[in-house]
Amino acid sequence: MDAIPTRVTIGKRHYWIHQKPRKKGLHGRVYFGTRAIVIHNNPDKAVDRNTFWHEITHAILFEMGTPQFRDERFVTEFADKLSGAIDSAIFE
Repeated sequence: MDAIPTRVTIGKRHYWIHQKPRKKGLHGRVYFGTRAIVIHNNPDKAVDRNTFWHEITHAILFEMGTPQFRDERFVTEFADKLSGAIDSAIFE
C-alpha cells in the first residue's frame, strides 16, 4: 500500500484523512470529535503508512470503547506490527 486514503469507515463512523506538511516531532493525530485523522507527511512513505495505521489503531480502539485507545505504548507496538504485516503482504 503506497497511498493514504482520504476516508475510512470504522464501525458505523466515517473518518476523514488529511495529509499536511511535516511538523517537527509530530507524525499524526486523530481528532475523535470531528473524526479527522491528520498525517504529517514524511519524506519516507513507510513512515507515513506506519503513522496512518497507528492513528487507525487509536480510532478502532476508541470505537470499540476500550480505554486502550489512550495507551500510546500498546498502540505503537500494535501499529508497528500491523504496518509491517501489510507492507510485507504478498498477493498471488
